Amino acid sequence: MAKLTESTLVDAPAAAVWALIRDFNGLSTWSTSMPPSVIEEGKAADQVGCVRRFEVNGKLFARERLLALDDLSLTQTYTIVESAMSLHDYLGSLHVTPVTDEDRCVVEWSGSFAADADQVEKTTAMLRDGIYRPGLASLKKHFGG
Repeated sequence: MAKLTESTLVDAPAAAVWALIRDFNGLSTWSTSMPPSVIEEGKAADQVGCVRRFEVNGKLFARERLLALDDLSLTQTYTIVESAMSLHDYLGSLHVTPVTDEDRCVVEWSGSFAADADQVEKTTAMLRDGIYRPGLASLKKHFGG
């Protein structure tokens, strides 16, 4: 399994950042690297088990299932059930940690996945440079950072 973790410091209270991140259908509202998504079967975006679907130019980019949403630990966990990317057994999470002596927080985006040996480096770079880093930079900018 390949693993990847990226993090950033956001100049906003953890509660405000979590309120934005916890919306499983709202990724494109703070991450300019992701297209808008649609929750399938009319389920709520905070319902564990719901599936969000991303399409680019009318073609499937990914379908992701919400596995856990924990308002106490400020953590969202999801898996990719179908993707145009060369990976499988993906497990991802977003976690918000308050900085206790300031009104800021750390946001960590991590994932693990399997891929063919010749695709691991390329897939890791695509996730890191095409989704995680630009997503976290967009989140930081969303809060004025």
